[in-house]
Amino acid sequence: MNRKVHNVSYSYSDAIIDQADASVDDEFERQMLHKSSTVTVKWMSWSILLTAAMLAWALRGPDTLWTVLICLAPLVATWIGVAWLRKSVPTPRPVALSRIEWVALIFIIVVWLAGIAVRGFGSSPSFTIAAAVGAMMGLLATIFLASYIPTRQRRKDIQRLNEHADSEED
Repeated sequence: MNRKVHNVSYSYSDAIIDQADASVDDEFERQMLHKSSTVTVKWMSWSILLTAAMLAWALRGPDTLWTVLICLAPLVATWIGVAWLRKSVPTPRPVALSRIEWVALIFIIVVWLAGIAVRGFGSSPSFTIAAAVGAMMGLLATIFLASYIPTRQRRKDIQRLNEHADSEED
């Protein structure tokens, strides 16, 4: 499974996989390590979102907006991971959240946005209303895009990978 460093298609993401694979002795341990990584990503995402919500209440003024930057980390990491994965297999289907996850997600986001509105802008009524409307529109757009884009991308990836496999057979 080790790749040569001089291989053009070798990337830092490939090196991460090689490092993880070198830390285990057999296929079962490898499979469990990668499952553990999936669990880690989920918990890390929740932890980051919760940290952003808490910081929105701890910071003052426009500094509360920096909490948005914290939430970009798991999005960027996910994008990099999926881009690496797409070299070999189609984009995964969107993961369906459970009802309790939806409730927790909405609650944390509301607490987070309330912290930004109250601590960041002195609970100005005009800002609070604008933030609430913007947040609702953003949430609806995100829900739509989070289900539509990966599904469409998966179809395109399957077609691309099939065409690539067909061209290799020729």
